[in-house]
Amino acid sequence: MKAADFVAAIQSQVGNGYWYGCYVPMIGTESLLAYKAKQYPAVYTADYVSRSRKWLGKPVCDCVGLVKGTVWVADFQGRYQKESDLSANGMYATCTVKGAIATIPEKPGLLVWKDGHVGVYVGGGVVVESRGVDSGVVRTFLKDRPWTNWAECFLVDYAPVPAEDWQARAQAAEAKAAELSARIEQELPALQRTVQGLQADREALKAALQKALA
Repeated sequence: MKAADFVAAIQSQVGNGYWYGCYVPMIGTESLLAYKAKQYPAVYTADYVSRSRKWLGKPVCDCVGLVKGTVWVADFQGRYQKESDLSANGMYATCTVKGAIATIPEKPGLLVWKDGHVGVYVGGGVVVESRGVDSGVVRTFLKDRPWTNWAECFLVDYAPVPAEDWQARAQAAEAKAAELSARIEQELPALQRTVQGLQADREALKAALQKALA
């Protein structure tokens, strides 16, 4: 998965919920909550289950589930991948390019890590993280959180996107816009006739009502 696409997909998850042991694109349901409570009884206490219900009906993931699930959706059509089903610490340990947080380069898509927790640096001093059951997926400032290290995620391609790829994307977007514009122009006369017919019906009904009340 290209880093730019990874960052865009990660940012699209902001506002979604946090459930421990879950990953993108899971949706919070009572049956999933019961399953996770049985799977992780030490985490899913009665209080935790009660607090988790605020996310029912919304996408839910934990911190590392945000990372690996996003890649699974993009590269594997959402299919579970056992080899990359890692914990936050396991994800960081598997990365080979890494450093202390004070040395983090301005490279959107990097992982930021502290013991037991991981987030994604999206650039400009901002991180997206699935922070916890009370917060869900949120944006935070890098400087305000206790991250200790950064890493290039081994699931993400950080190579610069060639100019011809950007050109192809732009051409595809222009073609789609032209297609939509042509459809609008084609369908607009019919829509206008429908509106005119509805207006005529309204006037006729109005006249009939006034006559009946006279």
